[in-house]
Amino acid sequence: MKLPPLVARVRVHTPHRACRLWVPLFLLWGLLLVLLVLLLPVLAVAIGVTAVAAPRWSIAPAARGLWAVLCESRGTRVLVAGGRAQVFFTLH
Repeated sequence: MKLPPLVARVRVHTPHRACRLWVPLFLLWGLLLVLLVLLLPVLAVAIGVTAVAAPRWSIAPAARGLWAVLCESRGTRVLVAGGRAQVFFTLH
């Protein structure tokens, strides 16, 4: 089973200071789930209109693809270096 990233680690280095921060993404997934439940009626109407207007379109492959991209983002490392600062971002 593939899981989306649950924790992000952020490190910021400047000439005077260094800061490390762990961001618990699993708390954000809970907020997104609540938002999805609140927007469920709007989503249902949008799916219904799409089914009537374009019956050949299917939302399921797009949803599966989005979930796959989200799950495959685990292990992503990003380093942004400027003239005086560096930011390192990792998804776990």
